[in-house]
Amino acid sequence: MLIINIHPTETAWSFVDDTASTCSIHHYSKPIPMETIRQESRILYLISPGQNDLQLAPEEQRTVSQQAPHIQTIFRDCLRANPRADHRLLSENRFYQNLPPLSTRYALPADLATRFQRAGRDALTHQWAWIKAKSILPEVKSLISIHLNSAPNAVAIKNGQPVDLSAGFSQMDGLPGFHSCGEIDPSLCLTLSEKGEPPAAIEHLLAAQSGLSSVSPELASFSQIFEQPESLASKVLSHQLKKTIGGMASALNALEAIVFSGEITPALTAWLVDLLEPLTAFGFIPTSTISCESITRLNSPASRIQVFLMEDTPWKIAYEMFSQAQPLQS
Repeated sequence: MLIINIHPTETAWSFVDDTASTCSIHHYSKPIPMETIRQESRILYLISPGQNDLQLAPEEQRTVSQQAPHIQTIFRDCLRANPRADHRLLSENRFYQNLPPLSTRYALPADLATRFQRAGRDALTHQWAWIKAKSILPEVKSLISIHLNSAPNAVAIKNGQPVDLSAGFSQMDGLPGFHSCGEIDPSLCLTLSEKGEPPAAIEHLLAAQSGLSSVSPELASFSQIFEQPESLASKVLSHQLKKTIGGMASALNALEAIVFSGEITPALTAWLVDLLEPLTAFGFIPTSTISCESITRLNSPASRIQVFLMEDTPWKIAYEMFSQAQPLQS
């Protein structure tokens, strides 16, 4: 299968064979060779939003779409080169289209509230987490999906639809990232501006020079947060995740399951067991043995709360989501 990942500023493509193994992702600035397209029986177009695309009003989203002729060109060229292939379209924006206003609305005047809204990230990963969890636990009606990467975020999902999210208008809001500040008092930006800091410098400070790496400068990577649980950054992230889980459980009126997605390591699984310890008061029972596999169960069979850690491999997620994608017709 050929996966064409289309970003606003660049396009990447990769091959995935029928055994779900893949070559490395190749970035290119020129069109994919037509001979490559003709040889594939399945082609998946993955549309990834640019920064703040999700926060735009519907009429502004249409304008952005109209200003992206390169997307239409890729569709047309591939369909013409291989009309017999199964062409499918997967847009990350679609998962968040029906978010309820109570989870996206900021307490701003109406003219601003329609332009600036909370928006989700990593839509494909969260949707995939829901589908995988349902395949294991068909009876589950709601879950909390937590994506653990350098910009961690969480989504509450009920009956397959997101109903709450931790992310905000930009990459800087929500949970603290490894280099981004996360939720802060907005008056800090005003104070910095009053002291003469230009907007670009403030943005760089909050988006690239803050976050968990500034809380614990001795940590060289996001994964070291889990390897050094006594670090302040590790404790800060744990505290914020506990608050997020509690709030989302309230939004769902239930706490049936939690799915963590990320790179599975022994350090991470042990860190998550400690993170979840307060949930024992609500019926969570950790498993006595943990094996690091592509899907790791962190609860015992008697637990009232199901918890999984799923290996997050972007190309594999796209491969498994092919059946969910919209057929693309000429």
